[in-house]
Amino acid sequence: MCKAEITPKIRRCPYCGTLNPTIKLKEIFIGIAGVLIVMSIVTYFMPQ
Repeated sequence: MCKAEITPKIRRCPYCGTLNPTIKLKEIFIGIAGVLIVMSIVTYFMPQ
């Protein structure tokens, strides 16, 4: 990553070509954790 200042909505960095340069690794882990929590709640309340 080149650390260039770009707009948040851009899909690819015009300077280095990185895909989704504004998405942070922390945001990805929070999204995955959210999905896992929702899935565990749904499976807990499903009838057996």
